[in-house]
Amino acid sequence: MGYGNMIFAINNRFNKEVLGGAGIFSTKNKYELAHNLRKFLDHPEKREYYQDMARKRIKEYYTWDLITDKYKRLFDSYSNS
Repeated sequence: MGYGNMIFAINNRFNKEVLGGAGIFSTKNKYELAHNLRKFLDHPEKREYYQDMARKRIKEYYTWDLITDKYKRLFDSYSNS
């Protein structure tokens, strides 16, 4: 995601939490996946949109500074209890 790659993922709650709206979700059905891949090969503007969304999602939620700040707050909440 950080490199702006197009992300296809299995439709489950864990992937949805990480990707938000920055990825394409599919079942494990190979025909559905092939259909989704073809759709984005045929429409580069959609691919570019999701690539941009992936980069934005990383910057908003998954930089090292954000992650370490969240861990610090978590650890601090336990030490203050």
